[in-house]
Amino acid sequence: MQSVRGALSRGAFTGIGIGSLPGLGASVAAILAYGWARRSSRDPEAFGKGSLEGLAAAECANNAETSGALLPFLTLGIPGSALIAMLGGAFLLHGLEPGPLLFEEHGDKIYALYCGLIAINLVMLVVGLSGMNLFHYIVRVPTDILFSTVLVLCVGGVYAVSSSLHEVSVMLIFGVVGYGMRKIDIPIPPLLIAFLLVPMLEHSFRQALLISGGSLWVFVTHPIAAGFLFCTVAWVIFRAIRNQRS
Repeated sequence: MQSVRGALSRGAFTGIGIGSLPGLGASVAAILAYGWARRSSRDPEAFGKGSLEGLAAAECANNAETSGALLPFLTLGIPGSALIAMLGGAFLLHGLEPGPLLFEEHGDKIYALYCGLIAINLVMLVVGLSGMNLFHYIVRVPTDILFSTVLVLCVGGVYAVSSSLHEVSVMLIFGVVGYGMRKIDIPIPPLLIAFLLVPMLEHSFRQALLISGGSLWVFVTHPIAAGFLFCTVAWVIFRAIRNQRS
């Protein structure tokens, strides 16, 4: 029980932190929280085999990311995800403009939003506790029926987003790739993180080069950029040395 509480705490901190950074989303928060919980666990071999710690950390980060994404949205007007962008549209329809003045001009609406978030968490707690004795029956479903149902839901979900069979084909191809990676013990979370972050990295890289006139020195001459670059290189070296010793 103590280990699960620790995983919940790590998931909450990760979700709020990732949510506060615009553009990352719940998937990145869940994957990072899962990895943190696995590194901190006394039984990391259980991860990927139904570990409660991994499930608790990922789901807690997934929920905490939404609340964290409200921070830059309400204070600066910057939506951190597609869901928050939809919320921003609803705000504008009701004459509420996200930003610093929102708290002064519509403080009562902000308090109502806080109360709604608290109520939602209470409802989720009640539903989770009341359905706990029913949810475990899912694991008793035969594997072939369960996997077939999941496959149908995945195909239907992907097709519903864009009505494109091409994206369904891409999903099936990468499903086979993921299965092959599991068979030869290649970790999947780093690939997912790279898949989610690389488009934003390329976009920001092009922006920086346009601002600097094509010069790469912008990444080392500005203190903030140089600081992030130094921290990244130091962390990679630290992890490489640590893995070599272990």
